[in-house]
Amino acid sequence: MARTKGARTMSPQQNARYRAWRSMRMLRQFSVPDLMATAEIGQSNVGKYLQALNACGYLRIIKEKRDGSRGGHVRYMLIKNTGPNQPRCRSDGTLYDPNTGEVISYG
Repeated sequence: MARTKGARTMSPQQNARYRAWRSMRMLRQFSVPDLMATAEIGQSNVGKYLQALNACGYLRIIKEKRDGSRGGHVRYMLIKNTGPNQPRCRSDGTLYDPNTGEVISYG
């Protein structure tokens, strides 16, 4: 079900990624479970979004995954905070950042 804000309709996925981007900007350092809890976003959705942002230079991995250990999730740091609007993944393998107007290929 799509939500309407003014004359613009946004899908739930866009809303979830907006919430994830907002959480990243507030937390600065985070893991997938952190974003799942704060942004109410699914693991698959946030994983794909983080892969794209990392490939485009928005994130830095500050702690590698440690299998089998408590808290063994990858930790990221947001290093390219361009503004309040979330960068958007496009179906052609590019990321569009509405804050800068930049389009970056990652796919």
